[in-house]
Amino acid sequence: MAFNRVDIKTHQIINLIASRRLDVLLSIQFLREVQNQVKVSIIDGYIPFPSLIKECFKNAKISIDCFRIVQNFA
Repeated sequence: MAFNRVDIKTHQIINLIASRRLDVLLSIQFLREVQNQVKVSIIDGYIPFPSLIKECFKNAKISIDCFRIVQNFA
């Protein structure tokens, strides 16, 4: 599994991190100006992601990928 950051306007991959472990993701130095620009984070429901988003991207709203929601009810 991997952590993938994508620019939603250009659909370009910003970076792909080969780990989803919270300690690894928290160790990545996100640029301060980028942290404040993130408005929405779409996640797949992996339990550690909300705490990562809240800590690193304080202005971001969290949304769960609709595929994951449907998958849980099917």
